[in-house]
Amino acid sequence: MEAAMQATYQALPKNRHGLLSRNAAAHLVQRYVMLVDRYSIRGLGPDPADAKTEASNPQRNPQETSAPEKLLSLLESQHGGHGLALRDAASLAVMFRKLVMDLD
Repeated sequence: MEAAMQATYQALPKNRHGLLSRNAAAHLVQRYVMLVDRYSIRGLGPDPADAKTEASNPQRNPQETSAPEKLLSLLESQHGGHGLALRDAASLAVMFRKLVMDLD
């Protein structure tokens, strides 16, 4: 899976730590699952509808955080909150694939 994501990963901008931002990692995972599995993951990456909500209510309730957002936070914490590596994006894709396949 990492090999399949490698070219896109290389093309994406990295931060000063050489890691992807959450948005870039979300793009990488979303692109991979759309191409390979042909489904979209809602809640992964920024949602334009959430921008209005967050602007009017900056204190977000932890219980309202989406599962994809929680997984991103968990993976990002492995790098001190500085971003996500290719392996993290691949791990996220594996987790979502497993979750979807288990639902079938």
